[in-house]
Amino acid sequence: MTTQHPWIPRSRRHLWTAIVLLLVALWFAWDGWFPRASVRAEHPDPSDHFYLFNKSVAVLLSAASLVYFYIHLVTR
Repeated sequence: MTTQHPWIPRSRRHLWTAIVLLLVALWFAWDGWFPRASVRAEHPDPSDHFYLFNKSVAVLLSAASLVYFYIHLVTR
């Protein structure tokens, strides 16, 4: 059984935020690690900042998604 924390409101907003962040993180991960042929044509150099940016944002958004999902579980 979890307890309700007084400084975090009880709602499903945290769950929906976690889901949206996870979907956007997957999109960035797909572009960073598994780019389409059209993306590879625009950015042919594998060390291009485009790939590093997408990979970094994917990791950060995944972590943020986990934090929001944890908050959702704690405030249920």
